[in-house]
Amino acid sequence: IDMMSLNSQLLDAIQQKVNLSQQLEAWQDDMHRVIDQQLMDKHPKEWSQLAYSFSRGYGQGDEPTGAEGNRLFSFFKKN
Repeated sequence: IDMMSLNSQLLDAIQQKVNLSQQLEAWQDDMHRVIDQQLMDKHPKEWSQLAYSFSRGYGQGDEPTGAEGNRLFSFFKKN
């Protein structure tokens, strides 16, 4: 086997890995959307509070504290 053939095989393997990585990333994005949708369907009140808090500026370095912060993420503790 000559050097050109080895280079070609290596490039093919790299391209296959890139394609698989892209497919995995797309699948992970899909799963995140499905999980988020299921959480929103199961806990709509908590999600609306979370969306309201983020629209007020939280999530950009300012985290809610005290009772408000506990209420926002309480649905994670329930499961």
